Amino acid sequence: MNSETPALPFEVRETMELLEEYTGVAATCDTSVRGRYIIEHGDRERVWLVCRYIRNSQGRLAFSSDLYQNGEKREKVRNVEAYARLFNDPTVKNPNRRPTGGVPKVHPIPEDHELPAIVEAFAKKAEASAKDGSVTTVGFQSESRGSADFPGPRGKERSMAQAEFDLDGEPDTTRYAVQVVTPEGNTVHLYFWPKGPDSDVYAFSAMAAIDADGCDMMVEFMGDMEAAVERILGFRMPASDNTPSPTGRRPDTAGAASNAVTVRRATVIRV
Repeated sequence: MNSETPALPFEVRETMELLEEYTGVAATCDTSVRGRYIIEHGDRERVWLVCRYIRNSQGRLAFSSDLYQNGEKREKVRNVEAYARLFNDPTVKNPNRRPTGGVPKVHPIPEDHELPAIVEAFAKKAEASAKDGSVTTVGFQSESRGSADFPGPRGKERSMAQAEFDLDGEPDTTRYAVQVVTPEGNTVHLYFWPKGPDSDVYAFSAMAAIDADGCDMMVEFMGDMEAAVERILGFRMPASDNTPSPTGRRPDTAGAASNAVTVRRATVIRV
């Protein structure tokens, strides 16, 4: 940071600080025109980001940005975390998707086991809508393993969303999973949990979608499970009194807890 950084508006300073924190490379800011703050980061021939903060007639800062790769303008990314993934590895297919620890295991169910109606309905829908080569499996989900920490920028630890499942854990015989593996190598899990500790009524409660590269697809749907089911699996969720609102809770493969760090990461560079 140059000697003028402390005099920069908060939004400008924060953007520059986040870019350096997540990539390890400092950004520059052109302040040659009064009321205009042009932040540049990266390499013009590789990955290059330009963020503009321009003060309007009401004195407010208006934000815009452009992202370039290999010298050409490219599709923008969601936030600074996604930009850092692209900056660190320009070959990444979809920088908006966060890498996951893997696919939680789905455990077999005894043949004489009676499935809850909602689980059976979703499984039939998935099978009926499946593309050629898709494989649909119904089973018990892996047991919960509580919360977990995942590495943050520069080796820091940041607490992420509840890590609901142990990837290789024992089966939780009170919770069900419908797994669909698509021909493209995507793995989708639809999770069904009882509505209460002693309830035998089940609801579609959580969802995970992991692409062939092991990255989370749910970030693209902002928690909207109904939209994710329709887009990825190609069917509308069966109508049921047991189905909650479509913006349900998702497992740790899907996103971060809503805390100040996450909010900054998601909003400072919405490009």
